[in-house]
Amino acid sequence: MNRTNHSSARPSVFIVVVNWRNPEATLKCVRSLEKLDYENFKIVIIDNGSNDDSEAVFRSELEPRHTVIQTGDNLGYAGGLRVGAEHAIDHGAELILCLNNDLTVKADSLSRLMEEYKQHGRNCLYAPLVVYAHDHGEIYYAGADLQEDGCTLKSYKHEPVKPDLLESRFCDCVHGCAFMVPTDLIARHGFMDESYFLYGEEVDYCLRMRKEGVRVRYVATSETFHQGMGSHGDGRSRAARVAMYYYVRNALVLRRRNQSGRVYRRYLRSVLKSELRSFFNSFVQLRRPNFHRLFGIWHGIQGRTGRTYRL
Repeated sequence: MNRTNHSSARPSVFIVVVNWRNPEATLKCVRSLEKLDYENFKIVIIDNGSNDDSEAVFRSELEPRHTVIQTGDNLGYAGGLRVGAEHAIDHGAELILCLNNDLTVKADSLSRLMEEYKQHGRNCLYAPLVVYAHDHGEIYYAGADLQEDGCTLKSYKHEPVKPDLLESRFCDCVHGCAFMVPTDLIARHGFMDESYFLYGEEVDYCLRMRKEGVRVRYVATSETFHQGMGSHGDGRSRAARVAMYYYVRNALVLRRRNQSGRVYRRYLRSVLKSELRSFFNSFVQLRRPNFHRLFGIWHGIQGRTGRTYRL
């Protein structure tokens, strides 16, 4: 990705939405983005090798002004966003707003992010407030703060919306479902590590950016809505079980990379103790053990990364 320099009064924002086998959610996301009141933005839909009718749906249902890019294979979340970021930078974007396809937005959400950008500048990542679509009074993300171990995050998920969480502030980490990054920052420091494939990449990225002096700004006035389903369904599908594998594996990989040996080993002991108890209880209750989770723990201990399971 080449470095870009911009100084326009209304900076160009490219909104990158990654789709994987859920065109209905992606269309709903795009429809909400079309109502944004910010004047200088473009929408880029990345179909991450869905191998269904997603791409055909987008090309028939969406206006020609939107860009649809087919990756040809599932590159993972960071890989899909990287394809979109490369396109955005090649076409003069100053900022990239990265969105999960199961989000919708308020009409002024991008304008609110841009107000913060004009105040705090390029050396910063920006993250909106995310509430649940079914209950706007329940938080999904309201800034994320590192805890004592240096990797665990408090993101206020499932907490009720309250005044102190509706104040914009600097925090430690964005949520991968919605964040904005200046392209100049990508040119200087790179983008997310694609070896995670799914989950954990944004935390790793923010930890790396902290070391480079980059800040994270939580923008409470920019409101978005999380549908809670996304590409992995309701939790009972094979895709959901495989997603759990990556979540568990990458939690260990993230800590192995970013924690001291002593802190990592303490975390690992707690995970193993909890999983052994769960494994035993599954037999007592005549339930099938969660083997995807077990494999995730084993591969995380080994430090394995990349696309291990095919969703």
